[in-house]
Amino acid sequence: DRHLAVLERGLDEALARVGDAPLAALVAAVVAANVAAHLRDPELHRVLSTEVPHLGASDAADAFERRAVARVRAFLESRRSELTVRDLDLAVYLVVRTVEATIHEAVVERPDDLASGAITREVTRLVLGYLTSAPPVSPRARPRPRRPAARTARRRGTASPTRRRS
Repeated sequence: DRHLAVLERGLDEALARVGDAPLAALVAAVVAANVAAHLRDPELHRVLSTEVPHLGASDAADAFERRAVARVRAFLESRRSELTVRDLDLAVYLVVRTVEATIHEAVVERPDDLASGAITREVTRLVLGYLTSAPPVSPRARPRPRRPAARTARRRGTASPTRRRS
């Protein structure tokens, strides 16, 4: 519960501090606050990352997650004009899960990158890229290259003879 309180306080402070800042500053502040909370007691986070998943989430953790998701959704909604994602609910889900999972795993697997700020920078880039980049064109949605009509007709044997003009 102490861990959750630290995370929640950090999130609230980050959101209050950046307020009307551009989306990039807001995302960076939220990611940095999450990293800072995990750096406060790395040993506790190692235990939480390795043992707690086997025990299941507590009511307090579930309540914290709902509040965090609501905050993230509210700040993304307030920046809707800066986003290229279409489904905001899905975007919130992906952003919250990606940030939290990456930072939790980094506590155990990449503590030096977490402490150096590398994780903060790269997770911020990842989230901003997802939220603001143009979606890729799927292979089905790509228009087929068009062949010139005369060339296509010749291949099918339906071309009319061409006349040379003098």
